[in-house]
Amino acid sequence: MPRKKTNTRSRTPKRLDFLTEFMTLRHIDTTDIAEKLNITRTSVYCWFRDSTDDVRLSYATRIIEDEGFNLQIQLFRDEKDLNEPFYAKVNDLVTDGGDIRLSRLSFLSLTLRRYGITIKDATSRMGVNTSNWRYWLKNDDIYLSRIYQLADVCGLNIRFLITQKPSADGSASKRGRCLTEIHSTSVSDIAPLACLS
Repeated sequence: MPRKKTNTRSRTPKRLDFLTEFMTLRHIDTTDIAEKLNITRTSVYCWFRDSTDDVRLSYATRIIEDEGFNLQIQLFRDEKDLNEPFYAKVNDLVTDGGDIRLSRLSFLSLTLRRYGITIKDATSRMGVNTSNWRYWLKNDDIYLSRIYQLADVCGLNIRFLITQKPSADGSASKRGRCLTEIHSTSVSDIAPLACLS
C-alpha cells in the first residue's frame, strides 16, 4: 500500500517517493509486489514505513521492469550535468574494449569518476570500508539508502527516470502511459534519512 501523496510544502521527501508514485500510477499495491517477488506482504509494507523507507535496488528495478518500464538513476552535481547520459541499463555500458559491463551498479563508479572522487574517499566519507563497496559490486545490489548516503557525502543530487520499454516492433507498448522524470530531489532534503542505514 503506497503512501498517499501529499503536496504540502512541510512534508519531508522520502527515499521511496519515486516508487510510491510509480505504484500509484500503475495501480499496484504491496500485495501485488509481494506476489511478484514471492515475499511476504509485511516485508513489502515495511519498506514504506517512515522508520525504514528503504529497499534493495534489485527489488525496485524488478517491480518497475515487470510493469514494462525501465528505471534509470542519475547522480548529478549541477543542473548542467542533467544533459549527461544515464548509465543504468546493461546495454548502455560498454568498456574500452567493447565488452558490455553486466552491472546495474556501474553508474556509481562512473559518477564518481566523472567528478574525480575516488572509491576510497567516497567509502571513507560514508564510514564504510572499500570491502563494502566490492561486496555491493560483486552482488550487483545495494540498498537505496546507501545510494542516498553516497550522494549526500559527495554533494550530489539524485534523479530517477522511469521510461516505458519499447515493444518488439520498436514502438512504445500500450501497457500504460510513458513516464519521464518521476522524482528528483536534493539530497539535502533527505540528509537526515541518509544516515539511518
